[in-house]
Amino acid sequence: MGVEFHRSFNRAGRIGIDLPKVLEDPDFRDNLVLLSGDSIFIPEYNPVVEVRGAVNAPVAITWVPGRDIEYYIGAAGGYARDAERGRAYVVQPSGKVESVGRRALVPDKLPKPQAGARLYVPAKPKNLQDNTTALFGIAAQVLASIMTVIIVAIR
Repeated sequence: MGVEFHRSFNRAGRIGIDLPKVLEDPDFRDNLVLLSGDSIFIPEYNPVVEVRGAVNAPVAITWVPGRDIEYYIGAAGGYARDAERGRAYVVQPSGKVESVGRRALVPDKLPKPQAGARLYVPAKPKNLQDNTTALFGIAAQVLASIMTVIIVAIR
């Protein structure tokens, strides 16, 4: 459910809440006491998931119940070459942000976008890509210099 909860007190801004769980269980942690200035916005139903960032074809994809983040990234052409694969995340319609949960010895916990969610795949910083290229260049120069010294020493 894409309910947006905004709190002006202390400039908190948008707060991600899980309204269906709150309605099911009044003791759920997201059941916040309303304060003066709070607002709730219920947007029109949006049956797509937007995929943005470092994917081969950023696009909006029709929402399929139960599908995880990898399905939508694959439907957007897969990860781009400069994608930070382990840092993809989903902003649910409620504003709640969910990222991939890396776990040892068991499969990763993958978020399941809801209808109206936005999925982001961050790109690697440009300076890291440039440093990698520069590093290979320096390594090649050092290797060539060592080979030259060895050849001169043999003769």
